[in-house]
Amino acid sequence: MDNVHIVKAFDQDIELIQSMILEMGGLVEIQISQSINAFGDRDVELAEKVRADDKAVDVLDAKINELYSESLKI
Repeated sequence: MDNVHIVKAFDQDIELIQSMILEMGGLVEIQISQSINAFGDRDVELAEKVRADDKAVDVLDAKINELYSESLKI
């Protein structure tokens, strides 16, 4: 594998990781807003939805960590 290919692959991985982090941040931002509303309104159903939606953040976090680890192996 030549250096140009390695650098290009690494740059692509970094761009993908950045995109995934921004996506995760957007999900967390929504969750924080919903949590505040659920707490203020004493809305148990909304609180449960926030908790259930957290699984998507966990999955995205795991994918980011995996991609990050793989990109360091290049």
